[in-house]
Amino acid sequence: MKRFNGRELMRFATIFLIAFMCVLGTVYAQKKKSADGGKASGAKKTGTPPQSMEFSWISYEEALKKGKLENKNIFIDFYTDWCGWCKRLDKDVYSDSGVKTVLAKYFVTSKVNGESNRRFKLEDGTEQTEASLARDIFQVRYYPNLWFLTPEGEKLSYIPGYVPKEKFVTILNFIRTKAYQTKTFEEFEKEQSGKKGS
Repeated sequence: MKRFNGRELMRFATIFLIAFMCVLGTVYAQKKKSADGGKASGAKKTGTPPQSMEFSWISYEEALKKGKLENKNIFIDFYTDWCGWCKRLDKDVYSDSGVKTVLAKYFVTSKVNGESNRRFKLEDGTEQTEASLARDIFQVRYYPNLWFLTPEGEKLSYIPGYVPKEKFVTILNFIRTKAYQTKTFEEFEKEQSGKKGS
């Protein structure tokens, strides 16, 4: 089972900072263009960007059924109400149009409160609470904790902690394309970076 380590996340933080600076440069250029009356670049208006697809959070037991029914990987966000990084995921990552589109199209999405005593029954008849699911089945010790399952509900991999949106989209694509069957995440990430640069 592949675990994304701290070194990979730190490396991505550097890439993220560079990307952020590029975004700032783009915003500055757009403001300058507006100040010049739109004459600076001579670019044609391309219309409004396409709307992103929406996804919805469902319970763990519903996600297991829907994953099998739709033959989609299952993504589980284990969170708590007090977790600041969980709130940042909601605000900065899950709200992004690119993230929304990939999650809606290719994944069944579930949020599980790791401290909730909400009880539910699985297909095999066993009863759980969300807290026991997090603690006993997925061994979650800190939050957020992001898990990927096969459509049949088998564990694939997990991400311990917060992930910036660009890295998260790459991870989603790594899982949805089943690239993990033939290559490491590092190899996949390098390939994706090469495609963007060409």
